[in-house]
Amino acid sequence: MRVHQKKYLEALAANFGKSEGHVATPLTSGFKCVKGPAEESVGEEERRRFHSLVGSLMYAAIHTRPDAAFSTGQLARVVQCPNEEQVAAGERVAKYLGQTATVGLQYSAAAQRRQKGADGVEPGRLFLTAFSDASWASEPEDMTSVGGFICCVGGGPTAWESKKQVDQALSSGAIALAKNPVLHGLTKHMKVKWHWVRSMVTAAEVELHYVKTTAQPADMMTKRLVEQQHWNACVCV
Repeated sequence: MRVHQKKYLEALAANFGKSEGHVATPLTSGFKCVKGPAEESVGEEERRRFHSLVGSLMYAAIHTRPDAAFSTGQLARVVQCPNEEQVAAGERVAKYLGQTATVGLQYSAAAQRRQKGADGVEPGRLFLTAFSDASWASEPEDMTSVGGFICCVGGGPTAWESKKQVDQALSSGAIALAKNPVLHGLTKHMKVKWHWVRSMVTAAEVELHYVKTTAQPADMMTKRLVEQQHWNACVCV
């Protein structure tokens, strides 16, 4: 089963995707969305148009296009005072979505087997696979990180998020804490829900694994990627 927003995305690109030529990723890998001084902002009319553009991008990113969630979140931070470079970046995202309008959410038994492994799926049974990732001090304004996750059922995404983090954390550290009860005495201050995950691991209800970047779809929720990395992440879900 496939779910996409082809007509909506083509209309979005027609309304906002000004530039010509092909784009392979939502944002260029070197683009950084940083709030600038008010005097560098575009005019009022262009600012209203940018508001509309970001809102339209959000609609797609929330419903069928997790590959645009990070870029849309970045642009939303400067929606009150965008400069020309940021407006152009928003138009690029619209153009990317229009050129990939048939890309969407896909659910199949084959996708489940690919995520779980051929021997790990019982015929006719659905299971949940969740991917999580975080950048490392990637935000230039305050050196915080961006965290993201993608949850898949039936081999396709059912929930996802890209969000700026308040606290710094390493995924490898989270896995170590979940598996090693010896560390419990040093981490009592941590939230109860983190220890709940450990109890689920102990009960064999949940499995935690480190996922390499080349097979990590949540990578696209936390950072700008070059073309090959971006599509590797998309293919994983």
